[in-house]
Amino acid sequence: MGLEEREWQALRRAHAAHLRELGDDLDRSEEFETPLGFREAVVLGK
Repeated sequence: MGLEEREWQALRRAHAAHLRELGDDLDRSEEFETPLGFREAVVLGK
């Protein structure tokens, strides 16, 4: 995608934050938070 390392880090943080928000919205925060400890999240669509 041609991104700099700093841009990749920002993208990773944004995807993790989005996953956490989805967990909160669905009242499944713990279930959504656990995988973030094992791997990075990428949210592709809704």
